[in-house]
Amino acid sequence: MAVFYCEMVPEVFASPSQRAVVEYVQESLPSEITCFAEAHPWIQSRVKLPQVTLDQLDLIYDGERGDWTCRFECAMKGEKWSNRMTMDVTPEIVMPVSYKYEPDTSSMFTCLCLALRYKAPIVVQNLQDVPIPSNLDDDFPQRTTVQNLQSTSTRVAQNIERGFEVHTLTKALQIAMEKGDEGAVERIRAKLDEYDSMDDLPTTPEGSDQTSKKGTDIDDLDENILQ
Repeated sequence: MAVFYCEMVPEVFASPSQRAVVEYVQESLPSEITCFAEAHPWIQSRVKLPQVTLDQLDLIYDGERGDWTCRFECAMKGEKWSNRMTMDVTPEIVMPVSYKYEPDTSSMFTCLCLALRYKAPIVVQNLQDVPIPSNLDDDFPQRTTVQNLQSTSTRVAQNIERGFEVHTLTKALQIAMEKGDEGAVERIRAKLDEYDSMDDLPTTPEGSDQTSKKGTDIDDLDENILQ
């Protein structure tokens, strides 16, 4: 993209840094080809390009047009020179290097794609001029707040922890019932009462042998983990 941008600038308006990039690329182009953009993809793949590092992306809001502009800052380095450059991200320089690019793609989306691809930070400018909807709930009915997300995350974690503890206690209750340890059964049941899950817990049938294993169904116990 940096090479396409430098070649698009008329030579009379080009900066020394832009001229250096164009001259560096032309050194490895065939003599009959005047610029990199006009070369066949096979030739482009064999051209020696400067080393480019994307340092930062600027997302700028234009209050008059009501639209965003994406601009990137990069460091460029050749064999005997190096410089820094800032350029606007336009469809003309993005389309040639994209597998599929639509000209009406928003600058905001392009900026996010570049940031994710090259792991570059985004700096938002003129954010104070961005119009904010009067009622976010109408425009974004599925939106939520950070506080709600934190509350949901905490509740899910507590439910998982609670389910694990109930499962462990239920297994312990099963073993205590099989061994006929009435004291342990009472203590475990008291603990399970705190989780409000006593409705479907296993019970000891009256008049039956508490040491018998026939009165306990392991599969039934597992079904009650999260109750």
